[in-house]
Amino acid sequence: EHNWPERSISYAARSFDNLNAGDDYVNVMPVHSIGFLDFTLFPEAPEFYATYQLQNVKTGQLYSSKFSIHVLELNKIELATEEDTHIWTYNFV
Repeated sequence: EHNWPERSISYAARSFDNLNAGDDYVNVMPVHSIGFLDFTLFPEAPEFYATYQLQNVKTGQLYSSKFSIHVLELNKIELATEEDTHIWTYNFV
């Protein structure tokens, strides 16, 4: 539970560095980390499923679709929306 946001970024970032010397950066393999938690990550904003990505703070422009962190708070399943169910049914199963 402790420092989960920092730990999850660290783990995912290590995996993102998957090129060999001389490889073209366009060939970097995407990293989509999935965390299954049994605690509430942000008590001020509890939710069952959330996706975190790098984006421009002002415009919301996505920086890259090759890096994301998905978090499922299993202790908040009662907060699952229809959209959450749709995402997991069609994208991950």
